[in-house]
Amino acid sequence: MTPSALSYSTHPLLNRPNSHKRESSTKKNENRILLGSNYFPGDNAVICGRGKVCSSSAGNLKLKSLVESFANAYSKAESKERKSLIVTAIISSIEQAPGGLFVKFEEGAWWRVDETYAREKIGYMFRDFLHTQYRS
Repeated sequence: MTPSALSYSTHPLLNRPNSHKRESSTKKNENRILLGSNYFPGDNAVICGRGKVCSSSAGNLKLKSLVESFANAYSKAESKERKSLIVTAIISSIEQAPGGLFVKFEEGAWWRVDETYAREKIGYMFRDFLHTQYRS
C-alpha cells in the first residue's frame, strides 16, 4: 500500500493521545483553523507530525526538496531577516500550489496550522539538514 493510500485519520501514529505534550504546545493550537469533515490532504499539503506517514507524504517530500534547495543560501545568510525571507519564500511556494497547506491531524480532525507553526517546522528542517555545519 502506498503512503497516499493510507488512511491518515485512522493511522495510529497520527491518532495518539496528546498527554505527552508540553504546556507550550497548547499555544500552537490557538491559531489553527478546523478544515471540513471531508478534507483529506492532497499531494501539495504538508502534514505536520511525527513518523513515516507524515514524512513520506508527497507534500512533505516537496517541502524537503525546497529546504534542500535553499540550504546553501540559508546557511550563508548573515541576518535573521535574510533567513526569515528564505522561510517566507518556501511557505509561499507551498501555498501557491493547489491544495498547498500546512495541516495537522489532532482531536480526530484535520486542522490548518498557523504561519508561526509552519515557520518553526521549516526552521527545524533547516537545523536538521545543516546540523553538520553548526558547532554546538
